[in-house]
Amino acid sequence: MNHLLDNLRDLKRIFWPGTYRPHLYNEAYALKADAHAQKPAASDELKLVADWLQPDPPRNILDVGCATGRPLDILCRHLGAEGSGADVNPHALELARQAFPGRPFQRMQGNTLPFPDASFDHACCHHVIGHVPSPSDLLGEILRVLKPGGTLSVITPNARYKIWQAPFNLMRDFSPDTSVLRYFTPGSLGELLTLSGFKADRLVTFGPFPSFCPPLDSFRLRAVALAHKI
Repeated sequence: MNHLLDNLRDLKRIFWPGTYRPHLYNEAYALKADAHAQKPAASDELKLVADWLQPDPPRNILDVGCATGRPLDILCRHLGAEGSGADVNPHALELARQAFPGRPFQRMQGNTLPFPDASFDHACCHHVIGHVPSPSDLLGEILRVLKPGGTLSVITPNARYKIWQAPFNLMRDFSPDTSVLRYFTPGSLGELLTLSGFKADRLVTFGPFPSFCPPLDSFRLRAVALAHKI
């Protein structure tokens, strides 16, 4: 099995964080992220967030970990909003600037966001919180750049899904994302948001169930949160 060790490390990260390796965020990773953003499942996640925000749509959105800019563009078009992106991967940013020249994309240095205080109505942190060395530091930066009462959406793999899916992944020689450092349950994600100065307005699981799991909502593929700055 080519990916046996990667799967065992991936399972370990449910309980113990991995080691941050910035060299993994290269051109191949950018292209992989762009391909994922074009899948129906990714569109469904963005539609859920857009539907939550639609009653009082933000005018200015920041996508933290924007990759090639495609999810930001989709969300902005759904909501009629302006948008900016930030990412640590220079290859992804170059593709984003080529594809969406009307939107500003900036390079992040670690957890530092290159934007002034109170700049945005909403921030997206989609498939990012499990990748960074210090999730609390990143959320502190997001808190800084949000306007008073600004909102934050978080999408991340659900650790409970990973536990149930692990045997299936091992059998099928699944290739996990080796850049993930940790996984969150809905409960641990909500606790992190509270400790970081946010109040979770919605915290749900979303997407399919594991292959070896009964249809219980707490074990769906993603944990998704909508929170606001306190």
